[in-house]
Amino acid sequence: MAESAGLLGNGVKVAYSLTSPVTWVPVVNLLDITVPKLVADRVEKTTHGTGGFHRFMGGLLDVQAAALTLLTHHGAASHIDIARQNRTKETNWWRIEIPVDRDLATTQYRAIEFEGSVSEFSFETPIADVQKTMVAIQFEGTDFAVYPAAASAF
Repeated sequence: MAESAGLLGNGVKVAYSLTSPVTWVPVVNLLDITVPKLVADRVEKTTHGTGGFHRFMGGLLDVQAAALTLLTHHGAASHIDIARQNRTKETNWWRIEIPVDRDLATTQYRAIEFEGSVSEFSFETPIADVQKTMVAIQFEGTDFAVYPAAASAF
């Protein structure tokens, strides 16, 4: 099976880095992704003088895990390495690039970078469908960077 360029139908790309300074390794055969999102805790700040309404504010931010669905390629270096990262529980830098428009010829991407570890690596082996690899990347850092549109870093 030939490796694809690591592009979704809408052009989102994913890569990780094992080194500092970062050297991005593209994740190949990407079929689907759930981009991590920031969700603030709901903190109540009601006092009795607020006219009978509960009042809330945003609290600490939770970065929800990224989920990747890959078309399984048992020989792909990125798939082998992601499985190793799951076993060793190491923390690495991850980068998700989202195209600024849906044209696959685009050269501008909004990028998200964060430190995370592979918390799930599993195979789906349905009888009547293609074999898929499911990957979850758990946030482990102290920063979740979202960059303005720029050229791809990988």
